[in-house]
Parts: sequence; structure tokens; C-alpha cells
Amino acid sequence: MVRVYRACLIVLVAALLLTRTSFASGDTVVRISYAEVHDRVLPSPRITSTTVALEIHLIANGTVEQHETRASGPGHSNNNLSLRLGRPREQAWHVAGPNRLINTRDYYTYTRAIEVTVSGNSCTARVGYSLKPGQRDYQYPRLNGGARATARSVSAGTVTCSIR
Repeated sequence: MVRVYRACLIVLVAALLLTRTSFASGDTVVRISYAEVHDRVLPSPRITSTTVALEIHLIANGTVEQHETRASGPGHSNNNLSLRLGRPREQAWHVAGPNRLINTRDYYTYTRAIEVTVSGNSCTARVGYSLKPGQRDYQYPRLNGGARATARSVSAGTVTCSIR
């Protein structure tokens, strides 16, 4: 199993590094953006939309440098993470095959997953949300102050992916 994982990692990183055009730093950069829509019930019922942009630097040694920005009305956040592929954390990137990466992020009651599929020098991304066992609503920290909000559903629209 470990050999298969390492072989997939080597193939994916090599494919990404070979398809790059001009990188000064020698890594591959994947950009993903989408609109995250919450059917919020607490603290006040309404549909909210958050613009999410991720810039992921894939480095040949298995390191992933991730910069994530979120904005919704007056609220915004910026997060920078340095992760190792496959290392379990609250947020992690995993190799799911020769041309696929999956990012998972845990929230209070649910998990967000982003699947990135690479084909040549282009990519596609899908974003999904699943409730944790026994949960019935989606609880997440608000961008304004971090207070917990509750939604009936969370979905992603207008998902884009590009490789630089």
C-alpha cells in the first residue's frame, strides 16, 4: 500500500512539474476558486455566499504550501498552511491516484472535500460537503468574529481550476 501511494505521488508530482511553463521557484501552482453558499438558519436565517480562493504550491519533496482567502460581505480571512501530502490533520492533502489530489478540511459538524484532477497542463476541481456521523446541520465559524453559525446546507458553485 505504501509503495502504491509513493508511486502515485511520484507520478503526480512529476506530471505536474513536467507540464509547467515557467516557474521561478520550481514548484507547480494550482489555483482553485468557488462560491460557497450556506442556507443559514442561525444566528439569522438567510442565504449567504462566501468567495473562496486557494493557491496551492506543490513542491517535489511532497510539501504543499496553501494560501486560502475567504470573503463574504465585510468579513474576510487569509490562511497560510504548510502541509505534507498524506499527513492527517484538521486539513490535509492526499494523493488519490496518478492524476488526482484530494483536500479535506474538518469543520465542527461536517467535512469539506476538494478533488483536483489534472490532465496535461489543465485541471478540474470538484467541491463537496458531507455531514459527520450523527450530525443534522452544518456548523462553521463566521468570518466576522468567528462565532458559530448553523446552516441547513452548504454547496459550492462556479468552481474553477488552473495550473500555473
